[in-house]
Amino acid sequence: MKRNEIEIADVEIVTADHPKDRPSEKRADRTAYLVVPFLFLIVTLLGGMRLAQSDNSFVFLPPELISLVLAALTLVFVFRAEVLSFSGWFRSADPILKKAANAAVLLTLFAATSQIYNGLLPEKGMLHWLFVFCFFWAIATNLLAEMPARKIMASFGTLFGIAFIAKYIVLASLASPSDVSWLQRMWENPGREAIALVIGKPEFSPSTGYIHFVAIALYLAGLYMLPRKI
Repeated sequence: MKRNEIEIADVEIVTADHPKDRPSEKRADRTAYLVVPFLFLIVTLLGGMRLAQSDNSFVFLPPELISLVLAALTLVFVFRAEVLSFSGWFRSADPILKKAANAAVLLTLFAATSQIYNGLLPEKGMLHWLFVFCFFWAIATNLLAEMPARKIMASFGTLFGIAFIAKYIVLASLASPSDVSWLQRMWENPGREAIALVIGKPEFSPSTGYIHFVAIALYLAGLYMLPRKI
């Protein structure tokens, strides 16, 4: 009789401690499988949107190959720096359905990351490759450095912020179109016009910067809410 009571008590204890019965675990699953992918899908849409300079109509630009490469390297860095644990996302004991769901979440992360780079890189010219080199250098430097996850998140936030200011504020002001003739602009400000010739005239409306500001904010919020293990 006592042995049966002990076995029943053990079963009740195991059931009570099961992690899936905890409300906090259920909220974390809803965040990881619903909220975060939804944010990343919005970022994927916003990252490719541009406003035409002539009539402010919407134009969608898919990511270039270099943006996909940068996104892949960023995800490698995220797992290498243990911001996300690969073994925590893909356990051998997990069912196939859960592994597929986890892979789908990471696929939305990859798509959003590629579109963030798509929005931050200049569309063409020498500065396009200069930005690419800076991003490669930053990722390679962070790969070699050992930093906690919070500092890594802050590093990416700072990197994206600098690139955003450089493209949508500094470069846009240098190459802003003007109704004044080119000869007059060259006479009044030759340095600015020389830089404008190098970087090229902007192909899209300056209001595009507002769209990508929202995209970067949503991306960082989704990356912050993404659990290290799931």
